Amino acid sequence: MEIETNVPYAKKVYDALKESIITNELKPGQVLNERDISARLQISRTPLRDGLNLLEKEGLIQRTGKVRRVSALTWEQIKEIYEIRLLIESYAIRLVAEKRSEADAAEFVNLHNTFAQEFLKNPDESTLSFLSADKDWHLLILSRCGNSRLYRMLEEIYEQFIRISYFTTMSGHSRIRESIQEHGDICKAISLRDPDMAKAVLRVHLEKWYESLQQNWDAGKCINT
Repeated sequence: MEIETNVPYAKKVYDALKESIITNELKPGQVLNERDISARLQISRTPLRDGLNLLEKEGLIQRTGKVRRVSALTWEQIKEIYEIRLLIESYAIRLVAEKRSEADAAEFVNLHNTFAQEFLKNPDESTLSFLSADKDWHLLILSRCGNSRLYRMLEEIYEQFIRISYFTTMSGHSRIRESIQEHGDICKAISLRDPDMAKAVLRVHLEKWYESLQQNWDAGKCINT
């Protein structure tokens, strides 16, 4: 858990603790001792609490009375999020493919190319930045489908996206490389204005995401308690 000195203090806390939660350095259910964290990050208690409040708002930590702990993450929660994604993104991607402008199509392609190139340049150092960009790419589907209420409803759910998706990387980089190809297939369907193709390739992408999660979870790679 390292922290950069040129970032506003609350953001430093947020970034450092969020990464530790995502990578399972801080385990689900683990109590967060403010005094220990303050000393470790060499930061005062006020910005520390501001950073913790941001993480609580995203659902990554929870508070009972004065005690804060890392939020639990169960397979049932993951399954529910997958089902929501499969239903909503399948609907949204059809609308995107039908209605997209040339600028929209280019935005999907450019974002895909950017995060693919960044990851391929340095896979060992780019996992978290890839997963963050992946989340943004999927949120772009919701923001471009023409239903702003849908985006607002699901934005909070997607805050868990990176934490869950990190489990797909625990067997190495192969799943990310497959995901890059799958995103390219979705971009192609959007560019072709083919809603049926877009829905089909998106569902394949989400199903493989879920399968990879399940394999790592069942193999005990995901330390969830």
